[in-house]
Amino acid sequence: MTTAYDVIVIGAGPTGLAAGLFLQAHGARVVLLEREAATVVEPRAVTLDDETMRAMATLGLMPQLQPLILPGYGTRWYTGTGRELARVSANATRYGYGCRNGFSQPDFVNLLARTLADRAEVRFETTVTSVEQDEDGVTVKARGADGWPQIYRAQFAIACDGAASPVREALGIQLEGDTHAQPWLIVDTINSTETDRFSKFYCGNPRPYVAVPGRDGRLRYEFMYLPGEEPEQMRSADDVRRWLQGRRDLRDEDIIRIAVYRFHSRVSPRWRAGRLFFAGDAAHLMPPFAGQGMNAGIRDAFNLGWKLAQVVRGHAADALLDTYERERKPHVRAMLKLSEIIGAVVMSRDSMPATARDVFLGTARHVPGLREYIAEMRFKPKAGYRDGFVHHKGPLGHLTGKLAPNPMVVDEHNLPRRLDDVLGDGFALLSVSASGTPVFPQTTSPLLTAFEPRRVRLCSGEFIALPQPGCITVADTHGAFARELGLSRDALVLVRPDRVIAAATTPAAFTKAEEHFARAYSA
Repeated sequence: MTTAYDVIVIGAGPTGLAAGLFLQAHGARVVLLEREAATVVEPRAVTLDDETMRAMATLGLMPQLQPLILPGYGTRWYTGTGRELARVSANATRYGYGCRNGFSQPDFVNLLARTLADRAEVRFETTVTSVEQDEDGVTVKARGADGWPQIYRAQFAIACDGAASPVREALGIQLEGDTHAQPWLIVDTINSTETDRFSKFYCGNPRPYVAVPGRDGRLRYEFMYLPGEEPEQMRSADDVRRWLQGRRDLRDEDIIRIAVYRFHSRVSPRWRAGRLFFAGDAAHLMPPFAGQGMNAGIRDAFNLGWKLAQVVRGHAADALLDTYERERKPHVRAMLKLSEIIGAVVMSRDSMPATARDVFLGTARHVPGLREYIAEMRFKPKAGYRDGFVHHKGPLGHLTGKLAPNPMVVDEHNLPRRLDDVLGDGFALLSVSASGTPVFPQTTSPLLTAFEPRRVRLCSGEFIALPQPGCITVADTHGAFARELGLSRDALVLVRPDRVIAAATTPAAFTKAEEHFARAYSA
């Protein structure tokens, strides 16, 4: 049997499920194929970051997701003997959400799977056997649980089938980079009595390890093996109890998983092969120390989903899809580098580097600016797209490619809301006016007209947000949006569905941005 869709997603991990939801939200017909009978039961990833929370909010999932997370936990770094070196505040937020939020991956992917099954087709126990392309589309052959062959046809496909990606491997595309020789023991536990909302990094001697909190008494430990230790001979509950001696009395019933990991810093040289795309672990792998592996995959899906939907709906040219790798790969490399740096800080046991680390982090706590840089997690790389679906020309071009701020605003009914909730899940055109007068130009570009941007008038707190025809009016009572971007003049800000600023211009210069996008990406 052959069934036609717009996009076939392969793999029901967090990235694949999120990709399916973003595609469906933007009007694409999608089917997801997964070889296993259900989503994972192992607690692999343990942290949702602020950008993932924001992406989930665009899908309307916050009411269901909030009860599943430990919101906004911080980070503390210690010497091996327990002296605190530095901390990230538990109250650190960006884009309207806590920078780090504890969660159970099985609960999260179950929520995504249930939601996608309500909105699109999800087929478990369906093993992909081949992916073939022609100039018109992609044919995916698969085998169902009953052994009968199945054929799926779509315009495009996304392989979210993991680090060993059979789809990528079949094309001869190998991940490039390093597999770190240093093994770690991962121990997932329940029944913790920890009350601090902090992950804890114990650096250096006697043994580097990390403890990451979760909801309802969950706690993950990551222990570094020392030189000469054999992981296969040292992975029992007794070993873990010995390493935690004096810090926790761990019972057998408290342990839900023990696994040995060797971490990777690897990226695919190609994220697109014709009508096939790679996302999540199929495109990149990184060490866990910054908690960014799964979150990077969600960003992939957020970036690619709306673009594929616009192309399959005939609103944009295929060239739009080439911006996926150009935008995402540099940011993935920056996150990978951050993960490696944090790992080096934790793992170093040599006396000179460890002493330098301890002195630097200890001193930073007392230096204004540097203290906030660490406490507010400003060291985490922000999106800054220099190439792709962005327009950098003009006096406000330096704002383009950044994630739009997401402050609290007051709507026309005098109710407080996040700005993202006002923007909706598609494109939005914001009029930010120092005078309180809307400055929307007449949109002439067929491309932007097809994107149907929602018009939002953003008034500063100095003006009463009186309704205006043809737009939604909200009051930024504290001026947070303009302040965060450094805006002091009238501006038009075009925000993409993934919350990236596609263009920031003066009203008079907006036509040039329209012309740029139409020239490069019109269907």
